[in-house]
Parts: sequence; C-alpha cells; structure tokens
Amino acid sequence: MSPRVKKAALLALKIAVLGGLIEYARRQSQIDDEIAMPARGAAVVDERGQIALTAVDGNSALVEPGARLKVVDVRRTADGAPLAYRVATPPGALVDIPASDVDGSPIPAATDRPQHRPFSLLPGLLTLFRELDLRYLGLAFAAFGPPLFLMAVRWRILLGAAGVTIPFWILIRLHYLGFFFNTFMPGGTGGDIIKAVYVTRHSSQKTEAATMVLIDRIIGLVGVLMMSAAVVVFDYHEVSGIALEVGAISLSLTASFVLFFSTSFRKLVRYDVIIEKLPKSDVLKRIDRALLSLRNKKADLIGALALTIGLQLVVMVAVWCAGHALGIHKAKFIHYVAFVPIGYLFNALPISFGGVGLMEGAYLKLFRDAGVATATQGFMVGVLVRLISLGWSLLGAISALFPPERTEVVREAGGRAESEM
Repeated sequence: MSPRVKKAALLALKIAVLGGLIEYARRQSQIDDEIAMPARGAAVVDERGQIALTAVDGNSALVEPGARLKVVDVRRTADGAPLAYRVATPPGALVDIPASDVDGSPIPAATDRPQHRPFSLLPGLLTLFRELDLRYLGLAFAAFGPPLFLMAVRWRILLGAAGVTIPFWILIRLHYLGFFFNTFMPGGTGGDIIKAVYVTRHSSQKTEAATMVLIDRIIGLVGVLMMSAAVVVFDYHEVSGIALEVGAISLSLTASFVLFFSTSFRKLVRYDVIIEKLPKSDVLKRIDRALLSLRNKKADLIGALALTIGLQLVVMVAVWCAGHALGIHKAKFIHYVAFVPIGYLFNALPISFGGVGLMEGAYLKLFRDAGVATATQGFMVGVLVRLISLGWSLLGAISALFPPERTEVVREAGGRAESEM
C-alpha cells in the first residue's frame, strides 16, 4: 500500500470515528431540555405498566416509564423561577408538570420542598451554556495554569535523570509549543513529536533527549492512572456504578508499568526476544534502555511521579470547578479523581482529530453510568475542559510561530559543557 493510500485510509478512519462519536453524543445527550419519567411508581396504571398523566386538554396521556419528554415551554414566576414545565408526549399530547415535582428544578422560595420529586429535569446543551456559573468557570480556567507549568518542571527532572542539560527557558518554550500542537494534531499527542524534534536541536544527546519526551508522557499517564486505581481499591462504593471499567483500565495499565521494571518478569515473558521481533526494534530498544535507566534514578523517578500526582490533583480541582459550572452537584471530588485520568487516556488515542470527541464521550459515559450527572452534563464537562485547554494552548502559538533557534549544543562530557557555534 502506497503512502498516499495509507494517509487517505487513515483520514477516512478518523472521519468515520469522529462521525460515530458525534452520533453517539447526539443519541445520548440532547439539545433541548427534557423531563425524565420515573422508572416505576404509583402512577403506573395498566397491565402494560404505562404512566398516566393529565394533558392540558383534560384527557389522559399514557407514557412509558423512563421515557424522556421534550420541554416545549416553561411557565415562570415574576422572578423567573419555573412554576411548571409543558412537555410533549410521543403521540403529541401536551402535559403540564409542576416544577415542585421535578428533581433538578429550582422552585419558588415560598414553596415547601417536597420529600419526593418523581420526575427529573435533563437540561439540554443550550440551557447548560446559558446557565453556566461564570465564577466556577473562571476558577476552572485559572486552575489549569499552574499544572501546565509544573509539567515542564517534571520534564526537566526526567531530562536531568538522563544527563541531558538544556536551559529551563528553552524547555518552557518547547513545552508550551508541544502543548499547542497536542491540541490541534491527531490524538492529543502529536505535539510530542514536534517537541522531540526541537529538543534534539539543543542537546548533543539527541536520542536521550527525544526519548524523554515519550517517557515524560508515560510517567504523567502512569501517575494519574495510579490515582484512579487507588480510588477503585480504597473507595469502591463511591464509584460502584462504573468501578469495573475504571478499575480494569487503571489497575491493568498501572500493573503493566510496575512489571516493566521487574527483571524476573521480563525474563519470564522473554521481553528482549519480543521487542527484537517488533517493527523498528532499534528505536524501541533505545526507549526501553532509557526507561530502564530510571531504575538507577529512583529519587528522580519518585519525584516525577509525586509531582505528577500533585499537579493532576490541581487539574482535577479544575475539572471539578467545570462540573460545578454546569450544575453537577451530585458528583464528589473522588469521582473526578477516578474519571479524569480515563478521560485523558482516551483523549490520547490517535484515532480522532486532536482527540476531539474521545474525552467528551468518555466523560459522558462515566458521569452518566455513575449516576452523578446526566449524559449531556458529562459530555459538556469534556467540552469545557477542551475549550479551557485550547485557551491555555494559545500561549504556545508564540513558540510555534517563532520556535527557539538552535544557538548552541550542550555536550555533557566529564561534567563540563562545551558550545558548538
């Protein structure tokens, strides 16, 4: 297959994936507000288990338990609080449902809050955008800043462990350049390739410098997966609705990373023989040696992992703020600790344009299946996180337009640095 055909096939695959993700999100979420019927209850009236509602014309309207009815109008008080939602049943009958019977709906202050609210409000995309809490949204945007800088610090720690010395200001510029391209290139990791190319221009240890870009990504991913796995192990009941999927991904990948450093396990599975048979085995062996060398740099490895956990906790606070901006109040912080790593893991898969749709779809399923938010709210968390990341990535546009030039190559030999002009 020619390179041109491969590129065309890859492009077609990504378009198909993106189309499938959009259709999945369309089916699971909604543009307009909807009212969800109770799954069962006293309103079930006939042998088919249908729920009886009274239409505005006085006739009886029967709907299926669990059905979602589109909101066509909202009757409000003078101060804007909803009094009743008018919904349309599948046959076309119009029904008024009191706001006091709808979970998730604000009710007038003078109204006694009922103990049981059988119906549930499912806000649509337009409502979520219109009613965004800008205070929480501002906090979410601000909280994304420090972790982005700390990622550059982690990269410097790993480069130092490999004996690569590059001025920190150059690393900062390359880090933001990579983040800029990660936002716009396929899979959410394309910027790492750009960053690896540029970092080799500033070190004589080109292989080690480029390899540490990948290892920095691996360390970051392992750190957050360890946090997600810890939630499943030590606080299973809080994420019981989705614990199996989260645990399977987090625990398996974390265990794989730990076993990678085990000499006994590598001999048992004949790791060296396997890697020798893989395509581009020379490159893979260099990466393998660079990663294994961290066994002798335990302090640097532990420091990088600890920094990852710290900065990702701040990221999770930012995503928590984004969730509150969307009105997600049932989800506890522990849910974000479990879900955010999975979202970023899916975003890194190179099967979509810039990872678009992958993280959003993951959050949609995780928040919905855990029962702490609607599918639309979960989807919108991913959208807000992507938009916030897009905003911060624009800092790297300066480095993308004016990348740091190769002014000197630092030679790490005998502890002295020489310059090549």
